[in-house]
Amino acid sequence: MSLEPIIAHWTHCYHITSVVNLRGIRLSRVLFPASTLFRSMDHSDLLSCRRTHDVRLRFQSQEILVRNQAPLDPDHIDLGSAETFEEYVAYLNSHVFFWPGTASGPTLDGVRMLRQTAEVNSAMIRIPSRSLLEANEGSIVHLSTCNTGASWVIEGKKSQRGIGVFQRAESFSEPPERIEEISFRGSVNLPDDSECSTGIRQRWCSLFAQTNGRPHVLQSPSKNDPW
Repeated sequence: MSLEPIIAHWTHCYHITSVVNLRGIRLSRVLFPASTLFRSMDHSDLLSCRRTHDVRLRFQSQEILVRNQAPLDPDHIDLGSAETFEEYVAYLNSHVFFWPGTASGPTLDGVRMLRQTAEVNSAMIRIPSRSLLEANEGSIVHLSTCNTGASWVIEGKKSQRGIGVFQRAESFSEPPERIEEISFRGSVNLPDDSECSTGIRQRWCSLFAQTNGRPHVLQSPSKNDPW
């Protein structure tokens, strides 16, 4: 399947991280999945363990914060018989996740996540979808029609999750509007036109470009922005 309909519908992709991670992201120009961070810092014990709290790591003088997986309640998830809960967590940890959106903001799940993590100084990175895909040509891209990192019970029915909810982008056959999540298996290169905002209704700045020692402002928040 051509990705053009998806790029046309979801013109931008959004990634939420901690403000403390921005320095390292600017230096490396790469987003690393949790599994890569854990392996490189001798924390392989965390690869398949659900994080009930944020995990703070230190690489040389740089602090790195890896968000918790509290919304993924094991009592509210139906994995079928394909894999164990630990295997599913390990699979999640091997991905870098984005919320789809437009220039005005991400989907409601992305807005909710930013609001829920505002107390711990979150930042949102915004990237044009085409630029992101071109910068990571050859990478494995998955599309999901659900929030793969959360689970709940509705009318007694648990959330259906598992590796099967990750669909390869090239074989995705559902309408673009059904996409709830875009993820990359492995590390993600960040293109030059990546932007950053450090809170609700804060200005968008270039993630990399600096003007007189300060981030170059690209866009002020609009009254029409839903977040």
